[in-house]
Amino acid sequence: MSRVYNILLLNETSGPGGAETVIFNIAKNLDRRLFNPTVVLFRPGWFAQHLAEQGIKVDIILSRRSWDISFLMALKKHCSNNKI
Repeated sequence: MSRVYNILLLNETSGPGGAETVIFNIAKNLDRRLFNPTVVLFRPGWFAQHLAEQGIKVDIILSRRSWDISFLMALKKHCSNNKI
């Protein structure tokens, strides 16, 4: 029996674009027998809704700017709690 790995996909923006398309395709097409993806976004919006509608787990860790210390601490806690 294979182990299922929890993986995190992280994106700063919440609107449609190239990075969002790549993240969506990765999360959607991963072999669920091996990987359990979670997408973490900085804020709710179009992308979070689109992922959720496709059955992809989405978690929001609010951040007003990229890589502030409170965001990093919350991300570390999220990874620890979800065994990522």
